Amino acid sequence: MSNIPWWNILVAPGATLLAFTLGVLAAWWNDRRRWEREDHVRVLTLQREDEVRYHKERLETYTKYMSLGNKIMVLTAAERQNEVEDKAIRELIVELARVKLLATPEVTERAAEIFNYLLDTNSQERSYVIYSEKEGKFTEAVRRELGADAIVPPSMSQDVKRQQQKTG
Repeated sequence: MSNIPWWNILVAPGATLLAFTLGVLAAWWNDRRRWEREDHVRVLTLQREDEVRYHKERLETYTKYMSLGNKIMVLTAAERQNEVEDKAIRELIVELARVKLLATPEVTERAAEIFNYLLDTNSQERSYVIYSEKEGKFTEAVRRELGADAIVPPSMSQDVKRQQQKTG
């Protein structure tokens, strides 16, 4: 017979099998941790893209809302009679609904103030000063919502004032 002890014949394959099993488990555990990290990074990337898209949508909505309000303020007498004002107000209603879906309560309230002012006052009674004040409050509320460093389009009130001076 050989000089190899009998227990060595049993232990050697068992140790090999144990080392193989531990190696497989370690590789599986490392892969699982890597998959979890990659999944976490993917989720964060998707969240960031959604937040950027949401921020962009809010900014576009607010800008369009201000533009429509300013458009209504600078309508000429002929445009007021040709139902251009009614069409602009219908567009403003749609944008107000979008603002209500996307905005904080403060921004929604300021947008509603602009809307109510434009809707409740006769086109000849509208005052640039009052509108400008309401627009300024809306813009400040948007800046607070989006952050101090947010890019908020400059107010178009100066254009409104110039147009009103031209039309009388």
